[in-house]
Amino acid sequence: MPFDHKKPDVQSYRGAHAHMGIDDDVLAGLHSLARAHNATLSSVGMALFSAMLYRLTRQEDLVIGMGVAGREKTETEGLIGFFVNVLPIRVQLDADTELDTLIDKIHVNLTEALDRQDYPFDELVRAVAPKRNTNRQPLVNVVFEYQRFGALGGEETTQPGLPMLAPDQPGILSDKMDAFVDNATAKHDVILFLQEEDGKARFTLEYDTDLFDSETMQKWLGFLTRFAAAAAQSHTNKNA
Repeated sequence: MPFDHKKPDVQSYRGAHAHMGIDDDVLAGLHSLARAHNATLSSVGMALFSAMLYRLTRQEDLVIGMGVAGREKTETEGLIGFFVNVLPIRVQLDADTELDTLIDKIHVNLTEALDRQDYPFDELVRAVAPKRNTNRQPLVNVVFEYQRFGALGGEETTQPGLPMLAPDQPGILSDKMDAFVDNATAKHDVILFLQEEDGKARFTLEYDTDLFDSETMQKWLGFLTRFAAAAAQSHTNKNA
């Protein structure tokens, strides 16, 4: 990738976050695009991210990580702990690849990877045995995450447990929450979060500050939102 700074010999894990909202009509268009492909918004989001990475790197063979909750079994649903596993997703594209084709390919790759999500990432690393470096993670340096949160705001409950938000409070995508969730670390070069809650969505980039400046990340978010708007508009025009 086009780094702003030379990669250090040893990864420091210093990081930061950048955010950019997605217009409501664009989000609706992306959902419609996903339904047209019998796919999920996650597949569409990864396709947009892959297209941007290709434009930035001109690499035709990418491996993008995707985190999964690791709670697909009934016996782990109620357990407290960290079960997230990283799935390396291979994405191949070139200058002639159309977005529709890319979405379909990524949807198939994601589905096949999810069928094998129990395979531990550390065992996969040992099996593939890539050359290990102190300044990069094995197998993947770029990760995509789709996060969809339930509508927590404006609800009242008498159920015991964690309190719900008051009716006049916004949901967890509020900028006020960023002070709590935006830490100063980054495990990978870049992680793109596509976050959705109650009809609203945004892109968030977590990035290694040893490699990238904040201005660059805002520029990348601008690319992503323009790609998303173009994809939504193109789909709308095609089905008008």
